[in-house]
Amino acid sequence: MCCASKAKYFTNYYTGKYTGLDTLINLQGYYISSSCYPNPYNGFVMTMFYNNGLALHNSCNNSPEDKEDDFLVNLYKGYLKKKVYWLQWGSYVIKDDTIKLQTNVTFGFPYPSGAFIEYSDFKLLPGGRIQLVAEYGRGDDWPYDWKLHPDCNKPSVFFPLETKADSTKCPLLKKKWFWDKASYENQKKK
Repeated sequence: MCCASKAKYFTNYYTGKYTGLDTLINLQGYYISSSCYPNPYNGFVMTMFYNNGLALHNSCNNSPEDKEDDFLVNLYKGYLKKKVYWLQWGSYVIKDDTIKLQTNVTFGFPYPSGAFIEYSDFKLLPGGRIQLVAEYGRGDDWPYDWKLHPDCNKPSVFFPLETKADSTKCPLLKKKWFWDKASYENQKKK
């Protein structure tokens, strides 16, 4: 199992550096997007970005009309501090007009942390808006690429929050595979 924990599909290595995303979109809250996955049980996804390159990205099993999952909202607000490991954390990079997010999907056994990565692309729109335009996943020891149909054609909706979950509690920050090598070495020295 220890061999499976190498995240060979993860390429958005975390640096912890300021991304400047706050100059393009509002980061003091979360975004709800129509899921690209053609499954009626995954009606929407909730995504929250941080200026240090971290993000939360979770599928919701409610219908899109519900607009939010109360348990997830409380996690995103940071109210359920001991359950922070339940969140799907990842890192993003900004490339041209797209936020490219890679999220660690924690299926549990037999998929340890880093063994399955979900890719989500958000197009930057005028007026500080974003739109989820593509999702797919890849995993170690997974027999096929998990493809999600790019059926998401609506801009994401922003929901402001007064408080956010503490990004320094992200469990991936303890994983060497998650980090850019030089940034990881600098962090260890601190």
